[in-house]
Amino acid sequence: MLDRTFFEGAGHFPHHTAPQRFLAVLRDFLTTTRPAQHDVRRWRELLRTGRNPRSGGSTPLGISSGS
Repeated sequence: MLDRTFFEGAGHFPHHTAPQRFLAVLRDFLTTTRPAQHDVRRWRELLRTGRNPRSGGSTPLGISSGS
């Protein structure tokens, strides 16, 4: 599930506008998010053959959430 946090008025620099809040949000993300799984063979295949434009973008890119 995607969780979004907004820093009103921070623009591209929330770490400058609200450093303590930014650090808390970052720490929470790092401790509660599982790393993506990387499939070397799938990426190699995509680099060699490219994506099928007729697939409508449904072809997995070789990364999953691990679930």
